[in-house]
Amino acid sequence: MNTNNVGISTLIVGHDGRGAVDRPGVSLVDPSTLQVSSTHRFDQLPSNTVTALAADWWGIHMATDVGPLTHWNASSGDFEDGTTAFQFQYPILQMMSDGEDVLSVGSQNNMMLSEARTDGHPFKATLSATDVKAGALGANHLWAITEEGLQGWDRTGQFTPLESTSMRRALPLTVRGFGSGGMNITTMTHPGMPIDLVDPANPHALDSTLGTPGVHGLLFQNVPIVLTSPVTGAAVWAKSVALEYDVLLDLSQDPTLELNLQDAVDNGMLYNNTRHVTLRLFSPANGSLEARLTYDYVRTDTPVSMVGLEDRPDDGGGVLTASWSLVHDEDFARYLVFLNEGPWATAPTELELLGQAPDKAISLHSRLAADIETANGVALKDGTDYYGVVVAEYTDGRWGKVSAPFGPTAPSDEIPGAPLWAAANAMGSSGDDGDIELEWARCTALDLASTNVYVSTTPMVDALGRTPYTSYTPNEGNQSVISQTPGVPVWIGFTCVDTAGQENLSNVTVVGPVVPTGELNDNDAPDPVMGTEASDVPDDEGGRIMVEWNVSSAEDCAFYTVFVKQGEHAQDDMASVDGFSQAAVINPCDENQTIVSSLDGVPLIDGQVYTVGVVAYDVWLNGNVDEVKLVTATPLQNIIGQGATPPRITSLMAFDHANDDGTAIDVVWEPSTVNDFASYTVWVANAPVEDLSLAYAAFGNNPNVCGCFSFNKQWIDERTNPIELTISTALYVDDGNDLSQGSPDLIRADVELYVAVTVHDLKGNVHLTDLTQVSVTPIDNINDKTAPDRLTDLTLTDRPNDDGSALLLSFDLSDADDVWEYLVYAETYDFEGKVGQQGTQMALNPIATLDRAPSLPLVIDVVAGDVPVIPGQEVWVAVVVVDSSMNAHVDMLTVVSTAATDEGITDPGVYLPDIENVEAEWFEENTIFVEWQHSVNANVRGYHIYISDEMFTSTDDATMVGETVSANSFLITSDVFDGLNNATAYFVAVVPYDDTVAKSTVEAVKLDALGATGGDDGNSGSDSPFSLEALLTAPNLIAAGMFLIVVLLLVIVVRGRSTSKQRSKSWELQEATWGIQDSNWDSPSQAAPAATAPAAAPAPPPGITTQQANDIYAAANQIQSPDYGRPAYQATQPVLQPRVDPSLLDGLLDAPEPAQKSPQIDTSFLDDLL
Repeated sequence: MNTNNVGISTLIVGHDGRGAVDRPGVSLVDPSTLQVSSTHRFDQLPSNTVTALAADWWGIHMATDVGPLTHWNASSGDFEDGTTAFQFQYPILQMMSDGEDVLSVGSQNNMMLSEARTDGHPFKATLSATDVKAGALGANHLWAITEEGLQGWDRTGQFTPLESTSMRRALPLTVRGFGSGGMNITTMTHPGMPIDLVDPANPHALDSTLGTPGVHGLLFQNVPIVLTSPVTGAAVWAKSVALEYDVLLDLSQDPTLELNLQDAVDNGMLYNNTRHVTLRLFSPANGSLEARLTYDYVRTDTPVSMVGLEDRPDDGGGVLTASWSLVHDEDFARYLVFLNEGPWATAPTELELLGQAPDKAISLHSRLAADIETANGVALKDGTDYYGVVVAEYTDGRWGKVSAPFGPTAPSDEIPGAPLWAAANAMGSSGDDGDIELEWARCTALDLASTNVYVSTTPMVDALGRTPYTSYTPNEGNQSVISQTPGVPVWIGFTCVDTAGQENLSNVTVVGPVVPTGELNDNDAPDPVMGTEASDVPDDEGGRIMVEWNVSSAEDCAFYTVFVKQGEHAQDDMASVDGFSQAAVINPCDENQTIVSSLDGVPLIDGQVYTVGVVAYDVWLNGNVDEVKLVTATPLQNIIGQGATPPRITSLMAFDHANDDGTAIDVVWEPSTVNDFASYTVWVANAPVEDLSLAYAAFGNNPNVCGCFSFNKQWIDERTNPIELTISTALYVDDGNDLSQGSPDLIRADVELYVAVTVHDLKGNVHLTDLTQVSVTPIDNINDKTAPDRLTDLTLTDRPNDDGSALLLSFDLSDADDVWEYLVYAETYDFEGKVGQQGTQMALNPIATLDRAPSLPLVIDVVAGDVPVIPGQEVWVAVVVVDSSMNAHVDMLTVVSTAATDEGITDPGVYLPDIENVEAEWFEENTIFVEWQHSVNANVRGYHIYISDEMFTSTDDATMVGETVSANSFLITSDVFDGLNNATAYFVAVVPYDDTVAKSTVEAVKLDALGATGGDDGNSGSDSPFSLEALLTAPNLIAAGMFLIVVLLLVIVVRGRSTSKQRSKSWELQEATWGIQDSNWDSPSQAAPAATAPAAAPAPPPGITTQQANDIYAAANQIQSPDYGRPAYQATQPVLQPRVDPSLLDGLLDAPEPAQKSPQIDTSFLDDLL
């Protein structure tokens, strides 16, 4: 008895196999109903001795020497038990089935009828018949052939025997013929038994003068055969089988002798290229026989024929594979294969081919196929039809017969398919933390160039719009190790790329999720997720469910999987999600909600109940799918009428696809942020596509009609990453027609195309008018020799609010459709608009290479030769536009120049916020894991990570080891920071950057050497602004000394005026002398005073007018300095006001959030003294 976790009991029943019973097995029985729920057979057949078989449309029925009957279900592939041994007398000798019933014929004068296709195959009836020879199933009756004759039963369910009838039989039966006295053949009347009437022992002579002439002029006669029997009316059936006769022939008189002899030669045995013919001549009488045979012949060679001409599969094009028949001639020399572009006007002859070099010659007679790369000596062209012939050449130089032409066939360059299989596994303790071991099936493409590997942090089904993580050439094998962020699940895809750069991004072999980890597998799944709730998303058009849950407490939790099943399957207790579908994968584990809008690729149905469960998985993919909290929800439309339409795509660009023949374009756009996103549709046509209302009404977004491409991923890995797709089809419209009358076709070179992208939501809402439209002209880059036009609109300005160490460059992007990159040249001299050429006034090397969609303005902080930009030094800059064929203008360029200005601000990114909660810790003893809190500042575009073995307050004194865009963690390894050693203490900092600059002033976090004692909280003491190491700095010691001097002076003054009761005058003296305000020291700090009027601009430097200087200083004074948690810079004050460099205080205090109250000094003793 077995009881599962929900209290359901099952009785397991078995048998020891003893006695004359069925072979033992195991049955599962429900104790409450005593019904067998399932049966497990250790052997599919009760015995290895099969006595009868029958087959029908349902499957196969088998009988063995012991019971029960066994039935194989062809549709399910399962074996099923039938009637048992005690229901029938074994063995069964014959079986018949018509798909409804099975008729079994036993050896004990009985027959059994059972069900053929129903469950259990129950017994129906037993039929009795003596010495059954065969049985049959009719439409209305059952039949059996016995020794006593034919017996029948009806199939109405009662199986009533049919009345027997008598048929006259010829007993005995006598045959008379050929003048004989007769032969009794009663015992010979069995179907298939021959009866010889004439044989050599009893010959029968015929009259040679009678008969009808036949072969060789022989006279053939009709001889009567008489069958007699004393039984009147008995039916008799007879058939003549063979007639053998002897005859004497005069061959010399046979006019067909030559033809017959040639026929005998042609059909003689061929052995070792020789035809062997045996002729037997007999004399009509005793005596000698003289024969003379003269045989003249003309040799004919073995004909050869072409049996195949086809494109070689999975190659790079330009090759056809030809095959032909075998030639066994002993003087064979070689096969010659000729190809022709297009068909021959007439079948080529030997004379026509003699003056032509064969496209392939094969001298091995057993080799019957070859790859051919030329036709008439010219390389094959993909897409062109070719025909071929083959001929055998012999050792004496002669040719056999030229085969008939075969074709047409065209070569093609196939797009390689993905690897047949792939595997990815975390290496655990066998490698570094984050290492993943990869292995994949080798690509089968003959023109393989590389295998691309794609990595995604979201579920991946294709590689559209993705960039390869890495590539492997064929000589690098099919195994590798990659490193990923530890604990973050990834999906890994594999594709094959050929030498032409072709890659099927829709055919990807994907494995995942894989969680890179260095931990050991504990085989312990995280505890069941609690607090699961599912509800309809409010205020929407329906089709969406909000799922929420409590965050898992497992330390090794990696991700959640949301399981969904249609219908109501929730239970009060935990239940299994067996049979559920994965609707979403959520990571990291601090996320606790998601929205589900589809199930197995089908949108959710409004009003339909769905059951939802959430399972947590650890880094080794251990998950408890048997104990899941199941809840239900029903998506509903909560608004009346049509909902909001997704906003139009406004940021859109299109470029010619590089390194092709003008048959593709690249489309780039910013992702949509709509909540109920369904898909994008990319429209490309040779007519404007800003209004798609008519076209969409005519054919929607059916790619077979519209030439468009639909893409159902809202973003790729990151919400902020632009989406870039390569499009190879377009809608072509004849002049004067609208888009609805166009037809899709492959993109053609040099035809201007218009591009637009529409956004569709779950309910099909979409904007079809006033769309953002761009144009592009695909270019044949292989033959492109035209350089893009030179840029004319360049702007070079000083970077504001800095120390004069950088300039900002902006320019209008090129209008060229095939632009590939921009080369930026900068020199400290005027290079007269010429670059890349040797000369005294020419810029040789670019300082920056920007992609075709650069982020501007560009910060220039060094010029050619790694010379830094300095204040007052004029810099000349030019930009070269390079297309995908590397065409570019390198002279007569537009050059702009300016000089940097020092505004006295050392950190140009001072306006960017400090990054809070930066933490660093040793991970796996040899790497450093850095984590921080995301900035909410809208200007922040990403983060730079710095490290040094010494304390630093400026990024100039540290090493940048990485950059992230959306992640708030980073792993520093020896690969990114050479010499990383866990016996050394390090300082780590994270700074933000925006579109222009990165913050340079930092507050570094100290990470002690592994095993060293840090602060009380286990972190470095430098994490606290009040640690001893942070306080005992030179600025702090100076400030403390000054404070002690002030206190000492106050004490002296107070003691000298102790008898005075005029307190206000004493405080006025302190104010005048030391700047002490007239308020208690322990009173709250006052608000900062209003900003004073800006000082007048100093005298301008040479070359700068007074008006320009005033404008510069006026702009600088308008800049508002926000509070960054550090003392603000103050102008020099008179009388004992110390000058403080604010950079000295960097790193001494944390950001004000959360604010920590500074230690208060007890000044009550001064009240007593005063």
